[in-house]
Amino acid sequence: MEAIDEFANENIVRSIAFTALEKISTGQYQELLPIASQSLRQRARFLQENWYQWQKDTSLRVIEELVSLPDFTDHLYQRPVYYNRMDADTLYAIVEFTERDTQHFVVILLLEEGNSDISDIKYHNTKEMTEQEWLDVFENWSRSLEEAERIYLTKVARPKKVLASETHSKITPDDYWGEWSSDEEGQGQSEDVAEQEKEKESEDSEDEYYTRWSKDPGTLTPGPEKSLKVINQQEIEEEYDQSYNPLFTVPSVPNLMDAHTAALSELTQILQTSLPQQQQQQQQQQQQQAKIEKFPGAYPESGVQTPFVEQTRYYQEAGRQLFMKSLSALIGAAKLLGYEGKDILEMVKEIVNKD
Repeated sequence: MEAIDEFANENIVRSIAFTALEKISTGQYQELLPIASQSLRQRARFLQENWYQWQKDTSLRVIEELVSLPDFTDHLYQRPVYYNRMDADTLYAIVEFTERDTQHFVVILLLEEGNSDISDIKYHNTKEMTEQEWLDVFENWSRSLEEAERIYLTKVARPKKVLASETHSKITPDDYWGEWSSDEEGQGQSEDVAEQEKEKESEDSEDEYYTRWSKDPGTLTPGPEKSLKVINQQEIEEEYDQSYNPLFTVPSVPNLMDAHTAALSELTQILQTSLPQQQQQQQQQQQQQAKIEKFPGAYPESGVQTPFVEQTRYYQEAGRQLFMKSLSALIGAAKLLGYEGKDILEMVKEIVNKD
């Protein structure tokens, strides 16, 4: 049964890949939008041409040559499918449709937004891969969807290693075993020593009590100590668990400010990267990121870049979505505080007119 399901999943991926290659070869790019990924559809909104591919290579010419061949459909449906889940929301699939010498031409598909149904997978990119890039896919990607999910869950559920420096066990004194005796006499002596130390501590506490009493004359009880020792204060803070404080967590009310803070952080980052003087730094960051992890379907390291005007429009639209998300979180928090829609609208108008 599992083999049948896996075969069906592979055919769904191959079907989407074949449809995408067919639309690209005939220039029907508008019909490619319904099966395109969300990020690719956003790219199509700002680019009038060549939006269906993230980088510039010879994939288009090879696609036009192959799709017209009569046996291309059978050839594609016999090609293996490789899967790799990057995170909880993103699953990639790759189908190699041909190879030329040391170059491998692939279709990259994307299952995004946490969807678990393989029928929701979308076309994301076509790319010409080098021998080294293809070898990485061949060795590290999974040949089945179930295996890719199992590998990801294993990585997530892997227990954290506890270092020896993180343990809180106390170090045994060097003379500990010397003070301990296995016979009854030694045990009695250790008990006597413990009682003497306890009596000494009691006497010290009484002396300290009357000393503090003498510092506060005219009172029935001595005043408390001015401040705790640093060690005692740290122990109290460690022993106090905030989870038992009813004012610290309110499980029934969602913390909408987290969504506002996250959206505001993303908006600030986009605004900073969209400034002209940040272009050189942004290119350096992209080069460093590409060295760390090269992933098919990402932006190219070199070649034709997106014009600055189009890139500015892209940042404006992305910033608008993040601003709306942040504003929605703030409005939701205001409603939880008891404000009505007209009150919130008046406050927004006051802020806008203030500047």
